[in-house]
Amino acid sequence: MNKTFRMLALALLLVPASIAAGLTGTWVFQLPASLGGNGQQKVTLALTAQNKNLTGTVTTNGNSAPITNGKANGNKFSFSVNAPSGVVAYSGALKGANLNLTIKSGSTTANVMAVPPSCPPDCP
Repeated sequence: MNKTFRMLALALLLVPASIAAGLTGTWVFQLPASLGGNGQQKVTLALTAQNKNLTGTVTTNGNSAPITNGKANGNKFSFSVNAPSGVVAYSGALKGANLNLTIKSGSTTANVMAVPPSCPPDCP
């Protein structure tokens, strides 16, 4: 029984790390007009989650910036990017194969869904 309890406890400890590992990958979304996009400006997130750390890049218009202060906790995450206009804060959660994102730049906040690049144009 003691061995079973230890194995169960270990499995429960590993669940958040394995969910966070699901954040590793590439996602794309259109930059909202409220954040300076024109509806055609594609943003690519390339993320790597390891334990509770999140690293990667945000790319738009061929320019990439590293993410800073990246954190992952289960399916939730947050990070920042230093953009020419100032710090842009991202937070959100992995939901299925997509990322539900909240993006804050200055006093403007927008919610978007980022999808895998292989997702057809009519993906939810």
